[in-house]
Amino acid sequence: MRKKIQIVAVAMTIAGVLLGIGGLAGADILPRGSHNVVRHISIRNAQDFPEVVLVAYVTGPMLSEPEVKEILPGEYLAKGYKFNQYRIFAVPRNLLSKTGSQGLRFQDVPQNGKVSSEGIALLSDSIDPGTRTVPNDNPLVAEYLEYQLLKNDDGTFHLVLAKEIREYDHKRFAAPEASQDGEGQVDGVPSVQDRGKAGSSDS
Repeated sequence: MRKKIQIVAVAMTIAGVLLGIGGLAGADILPRGSHNVVRHISIRNAQDFPEVVLVAYVTGPMLSEPEVKEILPGEYLAKGYKFNQYRIFAVPRNLLSKTGSQGLRFQDVPQNGKVSSEGIALLSDSIDPGTRTVPNDNPLVAEYLEYQLLKNDDGTFHLVLAKEIREYDHKRFAAPEASQDGEGQVDGVPSVQDRGKAGSSDS
């Protein structure tokens, strides 16, 4: 009897895991009539202020524990699985040197932009380095977003969108006559538009 109960329990566990994986896989399917837009996101001056280190904090359903990684200047940010949550923190360099990345208490950091008791500040929980989906009548295929770290008068920091480049492919995803504002294409080659910005909030 005990052996039968164990077999049933194992079977139920396997079925639960398979159903969970199936649900996640189903969520990865592109909606009909849409395509992915790849987002290449970087922070160009991530090391301009020696007193702080920019740290990516990634959590999600496929991670057994959070991933913590220093953000280097100009490198493209990556969050892994599309349903992971990606947050950027400013960490005092002397604190990181003393505790190491695993000793940082990100869960204690206020969400309103104020620093924690250890001096850690949340810079962004909305910058998403993953892909996003748009309808096929939108010819956008890639975005290059470049952020800049700035220091406030009170010594805290914030991120602004400093440069934005969008890549379009009108031949694959929209009729040529749909292009506007000079966003054309030559023989189907995606056009690249530089939309420089300064002072924009993170997004």
